[in-house]
Amino acid sequence: MQTEKITINNQELTVLGAIFETIRLWEETTGRSIQTCRSTYDALIYFYCNLRANNPEFTTPFDEFVRQLDEQPEILADFQTLEIAQKKPLTDEPKTNKKKQPTSLKSTFALWMLSLLLLVLPVFLPIISGAALLYTSTMLFLKLIAKVGKKLASLRLHSV
Repeated sequence: MQTEKITINNQELTVLGAIFETIRLWEETTGRSIQTCRSTYDALIYFYCNLRANNPEFTTPFDEFVRQLDEQPEILADFQTLEIAQKKPLTDEPKTNKKKQPTSLKSTFALWMLSLLLLVLPVFLPIISGAALLYTSTMLFLKLIAKVGKKLASLRLHSV
């Protein structure tokens, strides 16, 4: 397990070594699962638990620790950078061997047309649907008039 050192108030402290102990301390301190660690405050608690897990001599109370971070905020950023670097793969090889295919003019044009359609459609859709509704209503009205006209014509023939 990779360990790194961070200096807080002229005290060199080990970080990143005891991962499971850090998780245990975090869950014991917060009463929640480590999977719920989302906020900046949670990150501060995690950092504090990591320092406690890796440095038995680190007995600074949490409130004082937060005040120290206010004075030296770059310490938390350094810890997060080290933590991210630890999680990177050991090699720089890509995860897949797929080569990126060159984009053809046809596919670029198709994507451009699709994006244009998605931009224009919401604007013209009400107009198009309104015109279709008007056309349908007009056609139904004309059919109704034609039926009424036929009915009146047949009534006139019978009355004569």
